[in-house]
Amino acid sequence: MNLTHIIFMTVACAIVMIVWNRTVKKRRAMVAIFFVLPTCGSAFIFANIYQNYQELGIGLVLAYVVYLLWQGFIGHRLPTPSDDNIKVWGQE
Repeated sequence: MNLTHIIFMTVACAIVMIVWNRTVKKRRAMVAIFFVLPTCGSAFIFANIYQNYQELGIGLVLAYVVYLLWQGFIGHRLPTPSDDNIKVWGQE
């Protein structure tokens, strides 16, 4: 097993989980098409090329642990995502 591959899978999957959690419910289809599916597909293709499905599984488990820690310490304090509380930084 390669530790670099495990870290790569963990970071990629944890980012996907956190972004999915912080997405407005009406926009989840768009986020799934443009972010979640390409990221998860790339991780699966990476695991398929190098034949390291165990590392993908370990990365998924560690990503879920990272997500639970993030949710426990940071995520529960954030407001529920909605179109009303999104601030757009523009030319003002």
